[in-house]
Amino acid sequence: MKACRFLPLAALLLPLLTAASAQGSDADRAAARILAQQAKEALDARDYAAAADRFARADALVHAPTLMLGLARADVGLGKWIAALDVYNRILREGASPGAPRPFFDALKDARAELDALEPRVPSVIIEVVGAATKVTLDGEVVPAAVLGMNRPVDPGDHLIRAEGAGLVPAEAKVKATERNVETVTLKLELPAPPLVAVPPLVRPAAEGSTQRTLAFAALGVGGAGLLLGAITGGLAIAKHGTIAAACPDPHRCTDPDIGTYHTLGALSNAGLIGGSVIAAAGVALYATAPSVKRGGEATIIPLLGVGWVGGRGSF
Repeated sequence: MKACRFLPLAALLLPLLTAASAQGSDADRAAARILAQQAKEALDARDYAAAADRFARADALVHAPTLMLGLARADVGLGKWIAALDVYNRILREGASPGAPRPFFDALKDARAELDALEPRVPSVIIEVVGAATKVTLDGEVVPAAVLGMNRPVDPGDHLIRAEGAGLVPAEAKVKATERNVETVTLKLELPAPPLVAVPPLVRPAAEGSTQRTLAFAALGVGGAGLLLGAITGGLAIAKHGTIAAACPDPHRCTDPDIGTYHTLGALSNAGLIGGSVIAAAGVALYATAPSVKRGGEATIIPLLGVGWVGGRGSF
């Protein structure tokens, strides 16, 4: 912004003694003169925050366009360009009465020139919202729906834009506004992600063929037990037969009570050998037809079956 012509201190103080004579008490006008002097000194020193504070206080006591012009210039120095535009426009809108001091009319002329110079420099943002927004804010201040999608003047610097909608995830965006530039910001409101559901760990299914192998080993165990029973009872029957033969030369007329035991042992031996062989053979068949299972590093057992015995061969 081109350098503005600062009003001399007299232009700020003298109107407080004339046109503002009807405003406030003598003490208020005296306080306003002191504040105006402090404001002018702060503005010359580029202490814009102090200048804005003193000009605003002085104008609150004695309202004058010269004081408002100083406030607008302090706002420009602070980067509060939107506030400065409002003050400039207020000065022009209120004007000055025909009998006002000359500095008042000079303040109007300066306000017009400075406003025309500042307006084209003011940046703006275009806020676009995708979704049903219920509230849109710019730096915490609500943005009217009528402005959405249109140029909205903003001060230069960083700004935070936020959009909210019922049942939707809020969306935010940061934008850096620079002199004379227009920034477009699009905020998209979306439904929240579905809640995460805990999934129980998968239980590894039994390896293919493992059930059949289990049945095979069970059959081999039962069959082996049957064969063992048949072998033991067969041995006892043979021993009993020798004892009976020694005691009864004619087996058809022998009344030795051990004959009954001999027949019982023989029946058990036959049942164990025959039943055990059948069951063990079924176990071998189950194992042989079971689907192969490839598991590195595991032990393997191959069942072996013979007459009167059962066993296995394995690798570990």
